[in-house]
Amino acid sequence: MINNLFQKQIIVSPFTKIYFKNFNFIVIGPLGSVNLSLPHNIQFKLDNSILLLFSFHQALLLTVYSIFQKKIQGIEVGFFSLLVVTGIGWRVFCESSNLVFKLGYSHLVSYQIPLNLEIFISNKQVIRIFGLNLAFVNQFSSKLCRLCCFDVYKGKGIYRFGKNVQLKVSSKSK
Repeated sequence: MINNLFQKQIIVSPFTKIYFKNFNFIVIGPLGSVNLSLPHNIQFKLDNSILLLFSFHQALLLTVYSIFQKKIQGIEVGFFSLLVVTGIGWRVFCESSNLVFKLGYSHLVSYQIPLNLEIFISNKQVIRIFGLNLAFVNQFSSKLCRLCCFDVYKGKGIYRFGKNVQLKVSSKSK
């Protein structure tokens, strides 16, 4: 049986510095820094702005490659998610470190903003979530979407911008 050595390369911008110590990468970029641990059965080679990863295990190599690429992209440019709040009288605003939603209930719904995310609100119905970790940005936006799920009959709720939303025809109008 012949073992194949698989390799993947990650191109790093010149503004990003990579340091290696005890199977841990320390990557410092324009927006912050991140620590990445490398499994023991993956080798690497670092040339100027190219990081080469080698392994005999293709699945492990592709997983580590994907994680490294997303982390490096996060500290170089960051990630953001847009949420839209739709409904008559539905609004969102920011009070200190809380997002406050007016969703048609008899009370306001308050939600704590994590420290590693930045929130921008435009015209009281569009929320932009920015962060360095893609998984954390997506998880937080999903939690906000679950505050009031989109109603396909009435056309109101909280949903991600760009989501194809089609309203269903109710039985009353038939």
